[in-house]
Amino acid sequence: MGLGFLVWSGGGGFGVRSRRRLVGCSVVAPAEERSVRLALGKLKVEVLPEPLKFSSSWRTMVETLESMGLTGTRLSKLLRKRPALLELDPMETVIPFVRTVTTVLDYDTKGASILLCKRPSLMDYPEIAVAEVLSILLSLGIEERPLRFLLLRFPGIAEINPSQVRSSLRYLVKDAGFKINELWPLIRDSPWVMCYDVETECTPVIEFLEEIGVQNVKLIIQTEPRVLGCSVPEQLESVYKFLLSIGLSRRAIPLVFQLFPSVLIASIEEKLVPNRDYLISLGLTRGDVAHMVRAFPQILVMDIEEEMAEVVRFLESKGVDEIAEFVFRLPSVLAYDVDSNIKPKLSLLKRVGYEMRQIVEFPGCLSFSLEDVIIPRLAFLRYLGVDVSSKRLPIILACSEDRFCERVASRPTSEFKEFCRDLAERRGVNPRPGKQRKRRRKGRTRKNSRAFPTRCRFPISELSSQR
Repeated sequence: MGLGFLVWSGGGGFGVRSRRRLVGCSVVAPAEERSVRLALGKLKVEVLPEPLKFSSSWRTMVETLESMGLTGTRLSKLLRKRPALLELDPMETVIPFVRTVTTVLDYDTKGASILLCKRPSLMDYPEIAVAEVLSILLSLGIEERPLRFLLLRFPGIAEINPSQVRSSLRYLVKDAGFKINELWPLIRDSPWVMCYDVETECTPVIEFLEEIGVQNVKLIIQTEPRVLGCSVPEQLESVYKFLLSIGLSRRAIPLVFQLFPSVLIASIEEKLVPNRDYLISLGLTRGDVAHMVRAFPQILVMDIEEEMAEVVRFLESKGVDEIAEFVFRLPSVLAYDVDSNIKPKLSLLKRVGYEMRQIVEFPGCLSFSLEDVIIPRLAFLRYLGVDVSSKRLPIILACSEDRFCERVASRPTSEFKEFCRDLAERRGVNPRPGKQRKRRRKGRTRKNSRAFPTRCRFPISELSSQR
């Protein structure tokens, strides 16, 4: 009678209930059983489900995997993912796969084994097809090293049908306006674009965007490639109609899509409608919301509790009574982090003598960089003996560096730059007077834009998880 499972004995092997037992359909002799137990003991697996056939092909498979440099932990993980692997012939599965990746991408056996552990189903895919997909990507001018790293991150790309890959890339070049050298950044960050069907998915999406007046479709795809997997009638048209309903004109909507393409894939029920309702609850009118969306489209996909409501509560605690007016004049303030952004700026402005009333009159003061603009300019004026609080904040902050030196400080720009270098050395920061920090990539809010609910196909897990 056979065991339903094997129990780890804690002493370097598996405990068994009999000297001779049935495994699968064959009887395992004691000598052979000892060798099997020794091999399984190296796997450090607590439970192995039946049926497991302890045949010569099983032992050969384990020996082959161990010869590839698989450690006991990785080998154990692989066998838990794919128990049927023990019944296969390595000459028909593992070895062809290893031969392909080592030949085409110059992987060593250890790299191939890591790839195999992440995606065991790659062994089932035809060797020729895997080689063809990798060759197509190499033909784009992609070097072997970055392609090896890409394959480790998204091993599922080797399982895409070669004809699908070829047609997708051809469509991006001919119809979407991509150049050959622009394909690699797109594939590197969003390899699932090669999975979308040209006829049923890509073509309807691009035709819809061009029909509503989007001038730069390529920019939208580069920023948010997942839009190619959206259904036009169920998602894209619904978002378009929603934006019309909140007061945006047909001329303004394409500009919103180009400014922040992630709006196209956002869930209407879970994001767009709740965010609109929250803004209206602050006292904003329908027209105000439309104006804010045109200026800062990210506001439609931000998290209400963790982002917008947190900022609103903080501003109210500091005495801002007209919250609607404040966020209307500076919509992006709702995306600022309270502890690392808003609070330090307010604290500094109050220390130099500004009242909250003066700050509320110019909400834009919170949009300037603390390290690069606010601190250097206020410190320079105090160094010159100027009463900072006597000058309005827009005059100090909302101007170029040269204009600040000429109209406000009445000093040459070279003197201000020298002061900023000395100040930066004393404070231990990099001097960059008058310049804002590098802007975040378009299409991203303070938190990762991939976190909000979407309506599109092929999330990242489709290509990275094992099957």
